[in-house]
Amino acid sequence: MPNKVTRRNNKNQLIFVASGQYALDPAAEALHAAEFGPLDAMPTVTSEQGERIFQTLMSLGSYTEHAAREIADRDLEAFERRGIPAEFGADYRVATIGRRDNFGLPNLIRLWGSGHTVEEMLALAELDGGRYRNSTEKLLFAGMTAEKVEDYIALGVPAQPEALLAYSNATQLQVQGWVLALKEHKELRETVRTYRDLKAVVDKGLDPHLVKSFAGTGVSGSFIAQYSSWGVTPEAIREYASKSKLKTPRLEAFLEHNIRHSLRAVSPEVVVAYGPNFDPSDMSWLSSEGMDPKQMRSLRGAEKSLSAKDLLRLAAAGIVSGDELKGWRELAGVPEYGYNADVERIGKITRLAAAAGTTARRAAHYKEFGWDQPEHWNTIAASGIDDLTPWHAALLDGRRANSIHGFSLYGPAAAGLASFAAAGGTPDQLRIVQRAGIPIDQAHRFIRTRDLWKAGEKFRARQAQLEAEEPARFGRGAGTPLQWSEDTYQV
Repeated sequence: MPNKVTRRNNKNQLIFVASGQYALDPAAEALHAAEFGPLDAMPTVTSEQGERIFQTLMSLGSYTEHAAREIADRDLEAFERRGIPAEFGADYRVATIGRRDNFGLPNLIRLWGSGHTVEEMLALAELDGGRYRNSTEKLLFAGMTAEKVEDYIALGVPAQPEALLAYSNATQLQVQGWVLALKEHKELRETVRTYRDLKAVVDKGLDPHLVKSFAGTGVSGSFIAQYSSWGVTPEAIREYASKSKLKTPRLEAFLEHNIRHSLRAVSPEVVVAYGPNFDPSDMSWLSSEGMDPKQMRSLRGAEKSLSAKDLLRLAAAGIVSGDELKGWRELAGVPEYGYNADVERIGKITRLAAAAGTTARRAAHYKEFGWDQPEHWNTIAASGIDDLTPWHAALLDGRRANSIHGFSLYGPAAAGLASFAAAGGTPDQLRIVQRAGIPIDQAHRFIRTRDLWKAGEKFRARQAQLEAEEPARFGRGAGTPLQWSEDTYQV
């Protein structure tokens, strides 16, 4: 029985009517009719194909008549807009409307473009209790109809989508040959290990006996399919694998490089020298530049993301070991890895190392004593000073003599130390010179002076004058006695 019409007084409130549609209250209904036409006017489906879609929608019990007709009309318009025949579109819609198991089926546009029919799609989707439903699109578009699937399974092909796809481009005679060969020869099964490999060799039209001859070489069926026509022989692969100690997939990568880039081929001896952490292109480049494999291995071991270009830049800056790289990386204050900042990171490291002119170990040692500028490291290292400990102790005895340099002491101190050491002076000699009041930048001139106290008189006088004029700067008042005297400065 149709529902009774219930009307309420609320303006514009929707009310349910017997026809199964929605309407407005009388005043709103009259206004709507004046603007848009009567509410009970339904779309009419004049096409036979539209009527099929309409009846299918109504059979689901989830649509009103109005909604079903509207959807059918919209579908017909979409078919026409897409250039799809109405009968084909209706066949597809009738077959798929309301089904929850459409996953794996091609959509209407793709099915029409493939040249297959709805009947072929349904036959494959429902084959063997729906076993291939989730792979219907892949199989159908590869030319595997339900009939062809049944024929290939009868020939011995496993009833799996991947296996069927591997033979999709083969004739029945080829399928028979491969199925029999795989069954009889274990070596062939070990060479063609995956359905991807099988598809590669089958699509290439290779003979099973040719593929079997590559057994034990370590290369896959996909590699054989791609390069067997390039003159690659099983014997050559076995020899290269034996000498280089490479295994798949690294072996395939090096073989492919040598095949495609014969002028930059990497010999087995070079592979062994550089080890497993290098790609063939990097190995070829580095070896052609004469890089030491041991040094390159050390650098790559410290940071695996280094490119061949990075390695060459590091080597040019004198950084040829992993420990050196780590040391300079820490001194430069850069992270171990950078997302897209590798060029800048390596640039900071190499610029610092080039400016320092010494090793990372020495630079770090100098930095411990306050010298944090690469030019200071360069200056000190050039004089041959390896251990700053005794020299630093000598400088401490000259704190008052060197205070004239203020906060800029490190530059003069580096130059003074280098000059003093280059002139043959020792830390003990420097201590006495400093106690005599001679500043570090002048110390090298007095290494062989007998009476250092007398020689330092003018420097002590100048220091006393400066302290008297600027007591706040030096932190002491005028006339503050020196720590050392003529009797004690040499003790």
